[in-house]
Amino acid sequence: MALPCTKIKKAQTTSSPRTRYPCRLTDTEIKKAKAKTNAYSKADGGGLYLWVTSSGGKFWRWSYRFDGKEKLMSLGEYPYISLSDARQKYSDARMLLAKDIDPMAQRKSEKTAKKAASENSFQSVATKWVEHCLRVPIAMRRFYKHTLCILKNCRPTNQHLHHGLLVLLCYK
Repeated sequence: MALPCTKIKKAQTTSSPRTRYPCRLTDTEIKKAKAKTNAYSKADGGGLYLWVTSSGGKFWRWSYRFDGKEKLMSLGEYPYISLSDARQKYSDARMLLAKDIDPMAQRKSEKTAKKAASENSFQSVATKWVEHCLRVPIAMRRFYKHTLCILKNCRPTNQHLHHGLLVLLCYK
């Protein structure tokens, strides 16, 4: 005697894998975000969100806590910083936070170091010297033409400075 065939129903599966933040933003949602009378935010997860201003600007922000204080870090403007770039910046900042380093303080110290390095370049020091000592416009033009074009962006401790000085001394 044959047994009747019965169909076994498959369990329904979801097409998307489980993620830590299931309601993440998409690029189309960001493009559709329009200005309203008041500024509002669209969450991406983990404290990362898109801040839409009343004038229509879209800015990436990350809200986090460090030493018991809530802090807000700006990651950039939307068209210039894409969704994936914002998530990468967020991920990098989270890595710093995991190492007990405040991401905002780190960014500020890097910016200060970059500014100090540019102020200590040979070009900026030479320009300050010329502005202080030589007030004659012809001398300034001659100095810029012959000297700064050769030594442009050389750092005082840079090995290329010595080569630039040799070229300048041999310049005819």
